[in-house]
Amino acid sequence: MSISLILLLTLALILAMLLLVLIILLVYFEWRTARALEALLNWLQISESETAEELSAQSTRDEESHATEEGGASGDVLAEQ
Repeated sequence: MSISLILLLTLALILAMLLLVLIILLVYFEWRTARALEALLNWLQISESETAEELSAQSTRDEESHATEEGGASGDVLAEQ
């Protein structure tokens, strides 16, 4: 075998190993990123549901106060209590 063929094969082997390492790193970081995004989305979903519950409670309080205002004298009695 000539020296140039050995050098060419060595270079090809080194490039193949670098490509393999690059693929492994990309898969690893993609997996970590996916996990981080999933955790963020779960947190946002929890926050969103808490906000929805707060808005629902606020809406319920608003409806109750509106019903009390429409109640007239009975609303005044309820407000005094």
